[in-house]
Amino acid sequence: MNIPINNEDLKKALFVAKEIIDEEEFELVIVNNPKPDTKEHLFYEENGFYLQDTTGTNLGGIESERFDTLAEVIDRLDIYHNDYFWEADCDRTADELDPVNYDLENVAFLESDYCAELLSQITPAKYDELAYEGALELGHNSKAWSDNIRYLLNKEIAYKIIETQSAYVMCEYIGKVYLSDYDTYTDADRMLRDVVYARGDKYYHLGDTTTAFCRYNGASPEYCFNEYQSYKDIVAPEVTQILLDMKDVGLTDNGAWNFYLSPKELMIAGVPYGSIKKALEYEKELENKQSEGRIYEVCFDDENYMHFNVNADGYCLDGLFRVHDTANGKDMTIVSIDNGYEHPSIMENWNDIEKQCRMAALEKYTEITGKQYVFENTKDEPDITDDM
Repeated sequence: MNIPINNEDLKKALFVAKEIIDEEEFELVIVNNPKPDTKEHLFYEENGFYLQDTTGTNLGGIESERFDTLAEVIDRLDIYHNDYFWEADCDRTADELDPVNYDLENVAFLESDYCAELLSQITPAKYDELAYEGALELGHNSKAWSDNIRYLLNKEIAYKIIETQSAYVMCEYIGKVYLSDYDTYTDADRMLRDVVYARGDKYYHLGDTTTAFCRYNGASPEYCFNEYQSYKDIVAPEVTQILLDMKDVGLTDNGAWNFYLSPKELMIAGVPYGSIKKALEYEKELENKQSEGRIYEVCFDDENYMHFNVNADGYCLDGLFRVHDTANGKDMTIVSIDNGYEHPSIMENWNDIEKQCRMAALEKYTEITGKQYVFENTKDEPDITDDM
């Protein structure tokens, strides 16, 4: 995911990181070519970031460590994040879905790839530059802290959403966000040039948060895009589509999270925690049902038989499928599943398991011959034995 980085985003990330460091009871020391006889010059030999533990604990000798970027500082404080932003006795892996267990926005910031990329670009020299430009002028300000986090997270979420919709392009210009109409741009830089031009051209107000721009060449629009006040204005209307995507593609794959937004990003986007939990429970139930009676560990022997495994009631059962051996029975049928008669799910799903075996045999046929077997009707029994 390629999100354009600008100084305003760096200022926001710096402000949030500084607030987190202060919240966790550390003082950030910035050493950037200090003047002679200053504390920084006397106590620190190299340029970099350093931490002073305001509690006096200095756990692990953290005060002697030097960091090149703010990203390294935040990573080093990982052990403290659990104490300050998670409820006591919470398992950060097991309890990460339910937001009652942690401070959603701060934890999402700490886990954000985009925010980590921003912080990795803030060296002591860049810190001084951003501070000079007013990044820290508000001092300790909880509203600014929260506003900056929400802005950065919604920007990342917006880009992830648009990335799944390849016919749209997005760019930012002078504090506003611009989203192309369907299939009108393929390049954000080209769109940005048109945005700059359109800001001085005729425009049509469509509402409080959206303005549509269109430059005309004769009777046909040469370009068309919408202006938004914030990334949140782009994300909020997408919640319905996100819910549909959750239903269509699922949140997990083999039990591992596999959606384009993380659980925390879903909640920040506006998807209710209950909807996420319900979807995960449904997928788990479906996975359990599908794992029962699914064949795996498929292999073929030299006598035209296929061996496979299938699960039932927590047991792994061995199965044998006859591809071709008419002297001993009908081709393309299951010969046996060890102790299958003891498991009702095997007997109930026998036909489905046999169908899976047939499809596995056909895939082997295609692999060997390079040809795709085509059924003339659903009752066809493929004669593939001459080629296998």
